[in-house]
Amino acid sequence: MIRQGLLALGFGSLLSACSVQPDLPPFSASGYIADDGAVRMWRLNADNQPRVLMSVFSPYRSGQQTVVTVYEYRRGQLWQIRAEYLGDNGFSEQIRLDHEGNTIFMQRDKDGHKSPLTADEITRMTFVADRQLMLNSALVVGDILLKQGQWRDSYVTDCQGNKSYIEFDAETEQFLAKRQRSSASPIYIAWLDSPEGREILLAANDNFCKWEPTEDSL
Repeated sequence: MIRQGLLALGFGSLLSACSVQPDLPPFSASGYIADDGAVRMWRLNADNQPRVLMSVFSPYRSGQQTVVTVYEYRRGQLWQIRAEYLGDNGFSEQIRLDHEGNTIFMQRDKDGHKSPLTADEITRMTFVADRQLMLNSALVVGDILLKQGQWRDSYVTDCQGNKSYIEFDAETEQFLAKRQRSSASPIYIAWLDSPEGREILLAANDNFCKWEPTEDSL
């Protein structure tokens, strides 16, 4: 398990990022393991400033919702948040901000019924946006990279069509092999590669590659 290593590396990178503005790639994919699920993140940069950050939270427990959030920036400043809560009782939330950070538009949409967001909800959304951007910067600087693809017998065909042998720890290999034996559908996985090692985030029958964003689509 590399979770502690990822956290240590992430916090170290955060401290470095506070003193020196790191050079970030135009497009990156990263992620982390939260207490109750996996978070996958894709980021588009221009002139070393964020343009779009897409976050997908996938719960590990039933009863929780998958949440897809898109943060959009202008000149490096947050101007729009769009969050979609998927599954039963799904809904979406959206806010827009002016150049001073004041809310100029906000709404929740559930089954076509639109309602306003509270001040506390807006504060929560913007706080999470700031935290996610900072955390993502640390992960990317720390070279913690998200990969996805179809797994079969320890070989992965990634979303770009490249097939390679990917080795996990024995426990993960056993878990994936058991899942493969019990499933008639292909197994898709998401995992993290980092200087600390490799760790799986998700395994599912859903084809992650169908919707995985690219530099052009994000």
